[in-house]
Amino acid sequence: MKIFLTILILIFNFETLVKANDIRELEIEGFSIGDSLLEYFSLDEIKSNSIADYKSKKFVRFLPYNESLNLKQYEAMNFHYKSTNYEISEISGAILYDNNLDTCLVEMKQIIDELEESLSGFKKIDQGTRPFSEADASGESTVSRIKFEAKDKGAIYFACYRFSEKIKEELNWTDSLRISLTSKEFITWLDNEAY
Repeated sequence: MKIFLTILILIFNFETLVKANDIRELEIEGFSIGDSLLEYFSLDEIKSNSIADYKSKKFVRFLPYNESLNLKQYEAMNFHYKSTNYEISEISGAILYDNNLDTCLVEMKQIIDELEESLSGFKKIDQGTRPFSEADASGESTVSRIKFEAKDKGAIYFACYRFSEKIKEELNWTDSLRISLTSKEFITWLDNEAY
C-alpha cells in the first residue's frame, strides 16, 4: 500500500508541475534547476557531503542527509551542482526498491502513463535497459531509463536502477526508481566531459 500511495502522491504532485514550458519551472521536493544549494543547506553540510569523483570537476555530486531534507514524496535525493557557484544543475528523487526490479518497472510505467500527456512539449526517448557501466564496469548493474527531452532546455529522466551486490556493498547504493530533472548544460557535460 505504501508503494501505491507514494506513486499516487508522485503523480498528483508532479502532474501540476509538468505543464511548465521550461525545465527550470519544474521542481522535486521544492528544489528547482538553477537554485543555489546555499538557499537550502549550509556551506559546511554541502562540503562535507559532496563528492567530486568525475574526471572533469565542473560539476559535483551532493548527497545530503535525508534528515535535513524533510522528504515528503521520496525516500532519498541527490543533486549535482556547478563547482563554481553551487547552482543546482541536476536533481534526483528516489524511491527504494531493493531487489525488486519488476515492481520498479511496473511503477515507472504507471507514472509515465499518467504523466505522458502533460509532457507533450518534451520528446520521449525510451533508452531501454542497459548495463550501468558508468558505475559498474562488470556490467552486472543495469538501468532501465526513459527520457523526456526539451530541446536546449534539459530533460526529465525516469529510471529503474538495479545494482550488483558488489556495488551495493562498496558504495552503499540501493536499487531504486529515480526521477531526475537535468539542465542541458549538465547533460552535455555528462555526455562529453564527466568520464
